Amino acid sequence: MKQFYRLIFTGIMILLLYSSCSQKSEYQQMVEDGLNSGKTVNDIFLGYTFDTTREEFYEMSWQMNQQEVITGGVKIEYLLEDLKSTARLEFFPEFENGVIIKMPIDATYISWAPWNEGYSADNLLMDIKTHYQQVYDTQFKYVSVPDIQQDAWVSIQGNREIRLYKKSVNTIQIKFIDLSKIYQNR
Repeated sequence: MKQFYRLIFTGIMILLLYSSCSQKSEYQQMVEDGLNSGKTVNDIFLGYTFDTTREEFYEMSWQMNQQEVITGGVKIEYLLEDLKSTARLEFFPEFENGVIIKMPIDATYISWAPWNEGYSADNLLMDIKTHYQQVYDTQFKYVSVPDIQQDAWVSIQGNREIRLYKKSVNTIQIKFIDLSKIYQNR
């Protein structure tokens, strides 16, 4: 009888271990749900999209530079004034097969100083999150993101992921990612 109970107990433990290992993280489930939705969202910002080619990107950037909307070359700079204080966004996209697949952005309040805690990365993160919720008509979830090994505010609409997280005391990272391109070969 003891062997019977031991066998049952072992079986239950194996099932519990298997089910806990095979469960998806909240982030992984969000990615899967977004990709399975069939929805395609290519808008990033300033008119850039995930289907923007390298040549189109340079042309659009040159035009916006001429209009003084952005500045820079290797790192492009854009001043976002729709927040409690102006933020400097520095960005340059990542391309794959000639089109944008990621747009990493470093953002900092211009008014930040070590003694000026109201303009820290923590405050900017919440300010940008609120702004993006309105601009992109979305909600963000605070989840653990495996590839950066930290928690981040994440919004996934179809193939587009917007990720926000603290990079340093004064800088946050914003990342627009085309999940359909990242996960197409997996």
